[in-house]
Amino acid sequence: MSSRYNKISLKHFIAFVCFLFSIGITCRVQAASDIVVKATLDTNQIRIGEQFRLDLTVTTKANTEISFPLLPDTFNHIELVGRGPIDTLKGVTPVTLHQAYILTSFDSGFFVIPPLPFTSREIKQPLTDTTFTEALLVGVKTISIDTT
Repeated sequence: MSSRYNKISLKHFIAFVCFLFSIGITCRVQAASDIVVKATLDTNQIRIGEQFRLDLTVTTKANTEISFPLLPDTFNHIELVGRGPIDTLKGVTPVTLHQAYILTSFDSGFFVIPPLPFTSREIKQPLTDTTFTEALLVGVKTISIDTT
């Protein structure tokens, strides 16, 4: 009888540990799903030297601090021309933050804007989380020159 009791107890213990583990994963996924980041381009094809716009948008809960990525002046054959302020749409749930960048390139080819990291932290919580945008592809075409 005692071995049967040990087997049932062990099964219950394993089930309980699996249950706790699944709750931990669910809570982590829920916390990560509260933040949605998106990067969009106004066009994915430009001519050399032509400017294009990169829009970064974050949607999150009201009690979350967000750090936007810091774009360098030049990355992967793409140059940063200008950076707009971070606009906030408050008063509605969820909160939406937006920032626009003006970019250009003076090299022809296809270039990737890498996934951009957004750091988030709930107010009064010590833990931070990083959420990335999708990578974007920009095609830069040469300009035909009339030599006649």
